[in-house]
Amino acid sequence: MEKFFVNIKEKSFWILLLLGLLALTGILDHSAWTPDEPRVVAISLEMSRTGNLIVPHLAGVPFLEKPPGYFMLGALFIKLFSWLFGVTGSVRFMGFLLTVGTLFFSYSLAKILYNKRTAFFTALILGTFFGFVDNTHRAIVDVGLAFFSTAAVWAFAMVFFRNRRWHCCYAALFTSGAFLCKGFIGVIFIAIAWFAMVVITIYNGKKQTQRFKNLIIPHLSALVILVVICGTWMWSLWHFGGKDLWYEWFMVNHVGRLTGTAVGKGHFRPQWYYYLESLSYYCLPWTPALILSLYVLVKNIKKKRLIKQDIFISIWMVLSVIALSISETKRELYIFPILPAFAILIATFFNNHLLNLPKWYIIYDKVLTILLAIVAFAAIIPFFAWKLIAPQLKYEPFFPPQILSWQFIIVILNIGVLIYYLRKKKVKNTVVHMSCLTCFAFIGLLTILPYFIEGKKNMELTLKPFMQQIEKVDRSQIASWNFSETMLSGFYMYFDWSMPQLIKTDPETFAATMDVERLQNIVSGNDKTYKYVIFERTKEDVIADTLGHNNYKILVDRNKIKKYKRNLILIEGEK
Repeated sequence: MEKFFVNIKEKSFWILLLLGLLALTGILDHSAWTPDEPRVVAISLEMSRTGNLIVPHLAGVPFLEKPPGYFMLGALFIKLFSWLFGVTGSVRFMGFLLTVGTLFFSYSLAKILYNKRTAFFTALILGTFFGFVDNTHRAIVDVGLAFFSTAAVWAFAMVFFRNRRWHCCYAALFTSGAFLCKGFIGVIFIAIAWFAMVVITIYNGKKQTQRFKNLIIPHLSALVILVVICGTWMWSLWHFGGKDLWYEWFMVNHVGRLTGTAVGKGHFRPQWYYYLESLSYYCLPWTPALILSLYVLVKNIKKKRLIKQDIFISIWMVLSVIALSISETKRELYIFPILPAFAILIATFFNNHLLNLPKWYIIYDKVLTILLAIVAFAAIIPFFAWKLIAPQLKYEPFFPPQILSWQFIIVILNIGVLIYYLRKKKVKNTVVHMSCLTCFAFIGLLTILPYFIEGKKNMELTLKPFMQQIEKVDRSQIASWNFSETMLSGFYMYFDWSMPQLIKTDPETFAATMDVERLQNIVSGNDKTYKYVIFERTKEDVIADTLGHNNYKILVDRNKIKKYKRNLILIEGEK
């Protein structure tokens, strides 16, 4: 079996370099893409300007869906690197470093649990999961959550598997980071892994009493660190933000999302199997290997051949999926932070069964080799056939592909290295082979993707025609109606405009609703501050029904902006 791994030791640097290039490709060459990135980048940008590290703000309004941890890091990177990468690029570059950190701690965790070979496979498999590549190439909070939660699980593994009991303090620091990124869900992910380690420690034998006693003080110290860090922010939010912001953060965005009472937050999917579907494509192209891994795991459970590491991975995976499924709020990216557990499971399967894979999987491997190679080669097509492709797009492209551009050079180099790799006649390890082919395919796709998407996703480009139409209108007299967080972010990021919103808050429940009364006052000319209102995604007949019998004038209509239009309408009230 060693002949399958000799070349890995010799070429591991180049293989990991290819994985790193994949993580770096496509993060600095385009704007913040809707729907999530504009919001995250805008909050980080505003925090870098105001210095308010306690309460995140979006276009001047407190934004308490998540704690400020990720936005604090984003603000720091904007301060340090915006001169080099721009605002959006700086936040994504931070995500790149967090991605490398997640891969490193996943490798280190698998090394603690099993061996170096399994750890190496874990890094390759995790780094080429579709769900991992998709999320780590975006500026989203879950990238930070994945890093801190994986690092915390690694630290606890050092405690329970390597007897480094004071690593509990490192675990507390990383758990605090997870909490400050996403709230209590980050703590829950880590607590599940910690619980699994406690279970396997008890399962390992009866001579663990003294060991548990030795862990009491380190765990209490870790708890103090966690409470101090997280409690400091929660107290600061209550003290400086007030009761209403505390309620918004805790009751609406934590309890409300869990129970389904926060209807306005969206992403409600009652299906219990939702995350099983998400795993099926998040783990591509390794989904068949995941199925085989689960089959072998169940088989070993029936035959009682599980080792303690397998028990830990099983509990970590199952309870994490159950915890996510219990919540009424579901979204596929929520499963992203626990992908390392599934990568370790698959890596363990390949480490034990690489030479006796079923025939159907070998056929799948060969077919996938052809498909991934075709995808990598196809990346060159837009540079020579853009005139045929462009008319098929539903929106006007931002910029056409050009030969001798840096994108063209990357695609050519990617194809060249792929050809060199495929011509090698040495026996190829299945895991390394599929990982490399997946990297080549993703690098090609991510390089040309902006040509197809930037024209639709670039908010500066799509908002600029609208801004040109209203440039003679006094901004201070304009309010917004029913604006999405994405739209608020776009106006703030690209035009430095904190768009006022016509909303009101119930003093008892703190629920925010649209202020119809003030809207009608503006239109009737009875408001002292605003004379104009911008509607988003609202049809004219709905606007007419909302405004009743008031007279108003449509100054800018989305239908009159043919190029890069946005669903925006500006109306003027009675004078």
